[in-house]
Amino acid sequence: MKRKLEPEDEGGEVSKSPKVAQEEEDEGPVVEVSKSPKVAQEEEDEGLVMEVAEESAVPVEIDYENASLTTLLENYGASLSTRDERIFEMLKLRKKEMECLALFGPKRVETASKVSNPLFAHSGKANSILMSLNPSRAFTTAMHYDVNMRNAPNPAGFYDLRFLLPVLCHTLDEKNVCDAIKIVQNGWIYLIMRGLSLKNAALRKASFLAYKRVLFNLQQPKCAKHMDVKIWLHFLLAVKRGIGQLGECKISNLLSTWLVAAWEVVRQPSNPMFNRLTKFLLAKPILEMSILPEFIPFFNASDGNKESREWVLNVLYWGLKTSEDWKIAQKLPTIKFLCSSFTLEKLKTRKNIVGILTRGAGIPEVAQIMVEKHSLPLWVSNIVTRDGNLQFRVAKLYESLKSNSVMNSSRTSLFEFVKLRIEINNAFAAAAGKHILEDADETAKDENSELKSNDPIQEVST
Repeated sequence: MKRKLEPEDEGGEVSKSPKVAQEEEDEGPVVEVSKSPKVAQEEEDEGLVMEVAEESAVPVEIDYENASLTTLLENYGASLSTRDERIFEMLKLRKKEMECLALFGPKRVETASKVSNPLFAHSGKANSILMSLNPSRAFTTAMHYDVNMRNAPNPAGFYDLRFLLPVLCHTLDEKNVCDAIKIVQNGWIYLIMRGLSLKNAALRKASFLAYKRVLFNLQQPKCAKHMDVKIWLHFLLAVKRGIGQLGECKISNLLSTWLVAAWEVVRQPSNPMFNRLTKFLLAKPILEMSILPEFIPFFNASDGNKESREWVLNVLYWGLKTSEDWKIAQKLPTIKFLCSSFTLEKLKTRKNIVGILTRGAGIPEVAQIMVEKHSLPLWVSNIVTRDGNLQFRVAKLYESLKSNSVMNSSRTSLFEFVKLRIEINNAFAAAAGKHILEDADETAKDENSELKSNDPIQEVST
């Protein structure tokens, strides 16, 4: 079973309306992950249960300011929806009272017992919390997490790290023996890896603390029985050593996205990228955090496996969001590789490449480099396609480059020339597509007439 964030293009190039093109542009590239039949069945069953619950649930108006803490937690889903945002603001005001309750969400509230730490009096409650996440939703949250996620079309589909990271830190108390395998299998590790790149210093420290405690729990004897723990520990320790060389407890958004995507591969031996990625990780006692790991071999697909190129393109698409990310990417010939491989790729990959460049062109300093050092406007002027969505993306890339570049008389003339070339290319592609359709109709008519002339039944009847 594969997890997808965008429908996959099949067949040849098909012209699409601007509305459809805009919708596909918003969705981004495909992230495909193979799953075992057992995991696939569990997620399918969970999805059916959630659908039934959502259909049967009746929205209830809550007086947030006067509601009890139990009522707030029962109705809290730890998401970025407007409802959960309001509840979260109320929970922040009652932070001390939250120590008397263990869980959140419908039917997950437990009353406190009179012990020194009532929230996690025994590991059973901690393990219940670790089971409360949806792995697929956690992976999507970690890959897409951004400061503007609250403005996304479906903010309720993303977890709120401001609530979950502190909860995880308290859950992984060293006094409690937790099942660390659940942290991996239920998606908590994705949120930890995303938290390592957050701007909020408090949440970032919470992520590093949770990371340390996950390592502590995975090194316990009871976890050694799991067949993949050796690979997981090597990966986590290599990342820890790499972060230690940075001099600060913060990694870039690009590296954080790479870690999330790599962990999704490492935890599933059935993934097509598993053998190649684990071979690379096991050969690295320290994972360098100042450069995109294994970019050139993965992008060039030196072993003939094109899936590695698709994988690293998805990492670039979701990871290159700030100028800091692009500084890391430019330590390697990233833009050169993207442009040189464009014409050789299939339609879906070409869309992803243009999308990556468009995100970079939205940052003024990166757009300046693209124009001055890589002559990207001239590269854009040579793109000819009949696909409406790709035409829309090319036009968007052109506008981003133009609006974020320092203009002068020669550069103004350059962009006017590029705009004219794009219009000519689109007109040429439309005319070529029309001729192809006409030729196809004529060929079909000729074939039908030939079949009729060679029809033995028709000859006998004559």
